[in-house]
This record gives sequence, structure tokens and C-alpha cells, in this order.
Amino acid sequence: MFVDYPNDLVDNFIGVRSIQQDYNPELGFLERTNFDNVRWFFRYTPRWFTKYGIRQMYFRPWGFELYRTHTAGELESFLNETRPLGFLLKAVNGLNITFINSLIGLMLLST
Repeated sequence: MFVDYPNDLVDNFIGVRSIQQDYNPELGFLERTNFDNVRWFFRYTPRWFTKYGIRQMYFRPWGFELYRTHTAGELESFLNETRPLGFLLKAVNGLNITFINSLIGLMLLST
């Protein structure tokens, strides 16, 4: 289940999903089973400096994704992303400054 509000100025995405331990997809595949997942990303992209050749500013104050085991509720992985400054130019792509904190495989470290 997810809610997404994408537009040119603000993009806000919130998603929650859960797959049980013994779930068997008859058609298709899953990259993992037995998990709960929560995501939330917020992006703000104003057009402030267009007369200086900057098409759009790009700010992502927060974005995170969390995985935990469905049966035990233990934290498996966590991703936290912040983009305090970014911009897209009219002539070429642009530039983003991004900070990412990622914790993966916490179950292995705790045993």
C-alpha cells in the first residue's frame, strides 16, 4: 500500500508493505520474504533561479527505507537519505549533494 503525491514542486511518497514468511508467488518472484517495509521520501523542487540558467532546485530533506523481519520484528536494514542542496541546469544535467546512512545485515552483526 502506498500514497504518492508527485508534482513539479513537491513529491511526497509514503509506502508500507509486508510479505509473510511462507508466501509463495505462483507467478513472478520476490527478492526476499518474511519482511515488513516502510518507506517515506519527500522532495521539494522550486524554480527560483531560472534567469541564471538553473532550471530547478532540488531539495530532499529526508528519505528513509526500513526493513524488518515479519515474524520476529528485528531490524534488517535501514537507509536514510538527505539532499540539502541540488539543482538541475537548463543546458546540462546538474549537481546534487547527498548524504546517505545505510545499515545492512543487522541481524548478522547482532548474533
